[in-house]
Amino acid sequence: MHPRTISSNYTGCQTIWGEAGEVFMTLKYERGVAHALTRFNPEDHKPVLECRYKGEALETKSSECPSYQRIVADSAKGWSLEEESRLIPLLKPERDPRKD
Repeated sequence: MHPRTISSNYTGCQTIWGEAGEVFMTLKYERGVAHALTRFNPEDHKPVLECRYKGEALETKSSECPSYQRIVADSAKGWSLEEESRLIPLLKPERDPRKD
């Protein structure tokens, strides 16, 4: 995941990559506020889930979209490699190309 932490004025994307270097998920921010989450298919790289947020409200009508509170809490934790491995089953910490 990069960046691991988000400042209150951050504008840009927070990205999680899969084991082969493919983008798995992005979370877009505008001045520190998350407004869109996109999950991608690792095989064809096309979006498989798109969630939109306005303020703290989920605008997308999908039971697969996490609540705003959940995405903020998860991104604020600065997920460890082990936590990311639970989210992305194919990513194992010992095989992560980003590990030190």
